[in-house]
Amino acid sequence: MSLSVCQVLESVENGEGRFRTLQNVVFETDPAGCPVFTVSGRMISFPVSWQGRSYVLKCLLDRNHQRLVERNSVAVVVGQKIQQNGYLVDYRYLSNELLVFDDMGQSCYADVVLMEMPEGAKPLYIVFDELCLDENREKLRELFREFCRMAVWLIDSGLVHGALSPQTMILLPNGALRLIHYERMRMISEQDDDYEVVRDTDNVMLANMVLGQKAMIACPEIYRTLKGDPMFLRPVVRSSFLPLFLEAADRSGCVPVQKIIGLIDPCNRILRDRNALREALLQLIDTTTELDAEVLKEFVAGRNDFSPKGHQSNPAVEETCRITSRSLLEERYDWIGPVCESMICVSKNDHWGYLDYTGKEVIALRYDWADDFAEGRACVLLEGYYGLIDKRGDEILPPVYEEIEWNCVFGTVKVSSDGCFGLFDRNGDCVVPMIYRCMGSIDNELIMVGVDDRFGYIRHDGTVVIPPVYDEAYDFQNGKAVVVQNGRYVEIDSSGAVLREAVEYGIPEKVHS
Repeated sequence: MSLSVCQVLESVENGEGRFRTLQNVVFETDPAGCPVFTVSGRMISFPVSWQGRSYVLKCLLDRNHQRLVERNSVAVVVGQKIQQNGYLVDYRYLSNELLVFDDMGQSCYADVVLMEMPEGAKPLYIVFDELCLDENREKLRELFREFCRMAVWLIDSGLVHGALSPQTMILLPNGALRLIHYERMRMISEQDDDYEVVRDTDNVMLANMVLGQKAMIACPEIYRTLKGDPMFLRPVVRSSFLPLFLEAADRSGCVPVQKIIGLIDPCNRILRDRNALREALLQLIDTTTELDAEVLKEFVAGRNDFSPKGHQSNPAVEETCRITSRSLLEERYDWIGPVCESMICVSKNDHWGYLDYTGKEVIALRYDWADDFAEGRACVLLEGYYGLIDKRGDEILPPVYEEIEWNCVFGTVKVSSDGCFGLFDRNGDCVVPMIYRCMGSIDNELIMVGVDDRFGYIRHDGTVVIPPVYDEAYDFQNGKAVVVQNGRYVEIDSSGAVLREAVEYGIPEKVHS
């Protein structure tokens, strides 16, 4: 049977205990004496202590046999890897551990996972917050070197974590990093059919976090922008950040960062060479060259323009009100975005929502992440999926998509689901069916698309302008794009006419996706 939260709570609160082997497990409780718990997907988690150590006890509500087998095999692999290196925490799979009764009095034994949560450990995103707020660059450098060492170990281990982010890493009091939450972990080999695809989930996320942390060392205030961006939450390639990081690296001569950006393929959302990433990480452990701080500070200043547009009133009075209100808001919320179209995106306890420019909550803090409004639309994340809302909080597109991108200039929304991409308009009407296996940036008049391992370009209304005939293709910039045909890198114009030979490089010269 499938279990409910209430059924599990009834069992763990049972005074006589319904565990087979964990009779002495102690649950953390709230002031009313009830067990503290969180629910994520089909799993309920409890902070507990057992045999003098702190753990998280996870009860699997979904009793699908195949998934239970997979989680059991993960625990076995983790147990083996712990003996080799300390970047993993104790992780035990206990089969048929918790006796649970349904509403009809029928019973079954549920499987549970016991994951160690070392005393004094802090989630990495909280550590980032603290260090960046204090502008503690030296601690950020130490943490960055430890992260690079851990990333090299993960690459060498043959493991794929599958859910890397600052939420799945913790920092111990002694400065050591640990990975946690292994539900998506896999042990794969080059013989597996999806070897490259699975590996890329970790590859891209490692690159994202390396680039982000390197930027934070040079400009700690940039973390206010990074922490709410998808690149720090999931393995996506953000077109807005790659040119920024590349320019900052070029100006300072930070070669390892240049190499990592060169490895990223923005069109296909992959990282081309895992071994080259490993070499760049090793170089970053020892390099003292930082990114150019002025480039990053200029970007942050542009994102922190708090002037509301189109609001007519006394400028002097309005400025005073904004300053006062923002000071109060900083006491109430963990993160505060700029005023965009009289709306302010805010976050508290990892929940995101919106205020109006007076500070009144107008869209409840119910999302896992939310973006600024642009032309009356904003992207949001809920339970791992993206959607699009209007300024009343109504869903233009429900949060069911793996990726979403809103371009207010063209009034176009790019979405993906199950590896397929399509386009919608600002009202949520389908413009281009989800028939493409990849899709480039929608910031240009022509959009790169891929189908059947060939690449071409379409307009925002779906019209095919350049048929999918290329081996590889990049986004248009300034009316030109780089494509690969029969092994040749060439530059084309918007009609598909070849202009010249192009430079073969991870991100072609003067072309950034």
